[in-house]
Amino acid sequence: MSEPVTTSTATAYVFTAGLLTLLPGVDPGVVIGAFTGSLLFIISDDSSGHWRKAGLFIISFLGGLLCAQWAANLLSLALPSTIAVNPAMASIIAAASVVRLLQKLTSEPDTLLDFIRSFRGKK
Repeated sequence: MSEPVTTSTATAYVFTAGLLTLLPGVDPGVVIGAFTGSLLFIISDDSSGHWRKAGLFIISFLGGLLCAQWAANLLSLALPSTIAVNPAMASIIAAASVVRLLQKLTSEPDTLLDFIRSFRGKK
């Protein structure tokens, strides 16, 4: 049985995530959280094709980076005020959720159109 991810691929991913933590203005916790959430998504995804998984990983990683603060705010609304939500932890949830949400919206075109129409208002 072949491995789903080779050692060199995993090393390249970890090296890239490590380099991104060195960029100024980027929270290292959010980068590592988005990376972890992307890996969790890829491991749980049962789609075939390595290019598809690589593309979904990139979308999930970027979604985790961009939506970390938004997810932290959303979680803080849902949890009691005594619990502080860290954006690094929220980036794990955002990265694992953003692609799944996009897949759900695009799998059923009628649902996507109804979703878009709900923002435009009824005429």
